[in-house]
Amino acid sequence: MQTKISKLLLECDAIKFGEFVGSSGRTLPYYVDLRLIPSYPGIFHKIVSAYIKLIEENKLVFDRIAGVPVGALPFASAVCYKMKKPLLILRKEPKGHGRAKQIEGILNKNDKVLVIEDLVTTGGSVIKTKEVLEGEGAIVPDAVVILDRLEGGKENLESNGLKLHKVTDTLNVISELKKENLISIENYNKIFSYIATFQNK
Repeated sequence: MQTKISKLLLECDAIKFGEFVGSSGRTLPYYVDLRLIPSYPGIFHKIVSAYIKLIEENKLVFDRIAGVPVGALPFASAVCYKMKKPLLILRKEPKGHGRAKQIEGILNKNDKVLVIEDLVTTGGSVIKTKEVLEGEGAIVPDAVVILDRLEGGKENLESNGLKLHKVTDTLNVISELKKENLISIENYNKIFSYIATFQNK
């Protein structure tokens, strides 16, 4: 599965190598945009299946699913449909009219909610989603992602009471692509060194 996911990300240009400027202003040796995946139905189907396999293998117990807005919503919707689970739709901010809700859907007190995200960097978006859900009485013990960038997100989530379950991570992706000769040694080394700076903190 690791090899398959790595090649799928490359196939739909969801991962690119080079020099990119991140939102923090830091120069990154690779760029990931998993929002491209739903534009490729065959790949999207396989990624959704990977989420479901991860959920089932970890025997996660939950009443509802919430996708981190907005990039994870297509994945959360598809997983809910396949697993026959209720979906909660979260807004980034409460709407400014009507009942000013930030959560669309039925959420009961003490419902266990599984958070779905596409990728995790520092984990900030997942933590914010958890806080919104808990503010409405939900219990949020787990989050699932396709890609962990290995930049401290897992540890940040754990310190906020969330267990992260990942399909793959950046190190696995570049290692598998290296085996298949789908990444240059130069790019591999740059990304490996970049990841190492976070592991040594």
